[in-house]
Amino acid sequence: MKRRNFLRNAAVGAAAMSLPFTRLLDARAADPAFPKRLVVFFSPNGTIYDSWLPSGGETGFTLSTILKPLEPHRDKLLILDGLDMVSSNFGIGDGHQRGMVHMLTGSELNPGPFQGGGDAGTAGWASGASVDQLIAKHLGVESLDLAIQPGGKTNWSRMSYDGGDAPRDPYEDPYTVFDKLFGGLLKDPKEADRVRFLRQSVLDHVREDLTRLETRLPTAEKSKLQAHLEAVRVLETKLDPSGQLGGFCAPVSPGNKIDHKANDNFPKMVELMTDQAVMALACNVTQVVGIQCSKSVGGTQMKWLGVDSNHHSLSHEDNGQPDIPPLIKINTWYAEQFAYLLQKMSEVPEGDGTLLDNSVVLWCNELGSGNTHSRKKLPIVLAGGLGGHFKTGRFLKYASGTAHSKLLVSLMQAFGIQKDSIGTTKAGTGALDNLT
Repeated sequence: MKRRNFLRNAAVGAAAMSLPFTRLLDARAADPAFPKRLVVFFSPNGTIYDSWLPSGGETGFTLSTILKPLEPHRDKLLILDGLDMVSSNFGIGDGHQRGMVHMLTGSELNPGPFQGGGDAGTAGWASGASVDQLIAKHLGVESLDLAIQPGGKTNWSRMSYDGGDAPRDPYEDPYTVFDKLFGGLLKDPKEADRVRFLRQSVLDHVREDLTRLETRLPTAEKSKLQAHLEAVRVLETKLDPSGQLGGFCAPVSPGNKIDHKANDNFPKMVELMTDQAVMALACNVTQVVGIQCSKSVGGTQMKWLGVDSNHHSLSHEDNGQPDIPPLIKINTWYAEQFAYLLQKMSEVPEGDGTLLDNSVVLWCNELGSGNTHSRKKLPIVLAGGLGGHFKTGRFLKYASGTAHSKLLVSLMQAFGIQKDSIGTTKAGTGALDNLT
């Protein structure tokens, strides 16, 4: 077994680009269970509640107009109604600032230089860490933070925090992301060949050592070793010697570079960032990913939908009425992007399930209603069972005033973090019930 460790460490030292594969070996050959992942998907400016809300009961629900694109993934969903951003009732900042900061941190805003709307005054960054970074730290991984046209560095454009006054700067260019994660390997065929050789060599020695060890074990222990051997065999079936990266860890180049900041390229950027995110998870480069579409007060002009006004301006129309076609189109389009993410994750097989089955994906928004800046009745959707932890295929209705921070606590606890609060405790403590 020491020989196996030596060979594996030698492979890592010999080829830095083999990191995704040695992490994959650690996660899958050492333990038959696949790693748990968290993905956060953000869209801005609230929703049209009546067009978002499903109808029916917990399991016999009918998806709404906006959520209809999620129908193929119905059995993988947890749709949550009635959660309010109670924590955002405390502290400084305008409605958008509070929504964006509290969304993943549940923390009050520190004083700072960013002028809010109206007479809100100025405010700064979050005073605490976000749930995704608390989970990443607990798992011992570096998160992959992605954003599509988030604009400058302000508290409207940052959703993830390492801690108080410590916002994380996301990658905004999918081509940079690709080069960082996979480019060096793909651009150098000789290096790719060496990585494949080292990777396969490590697997060969793991299998040989475990097989020899099996002959010396008592019968009661052999079944445990067989589980390890099976995990190695599963990994081997994913290694395609003829492919550049092998199996389902096979990123595809984002193609010829286009302007990632151009408004009309927004849909393509969402697609490319989603593709990079899924491949990073499939290659086990990370277990925590954020995909931030635009920002709070996001003014994307969705001409491809036949919508002439920008998103933020439209969100200030009177959305007390049940039907505002442009906003319904925009939010339905975001549902289509979320469905694309779920589909890509469901196409990566892992054991008897998929990458989606072993993950939890949170679709969140900084507001409930864009017109009033209300943070009540947040449009929250979870997808994926996190390896069976969450009971999906349900529409859950919570009592008015249920704090969204309880959901953040539930996510932490699902990953093994033994805490009963996040951010300010003024919003209450404890986890959200009926998720498992």
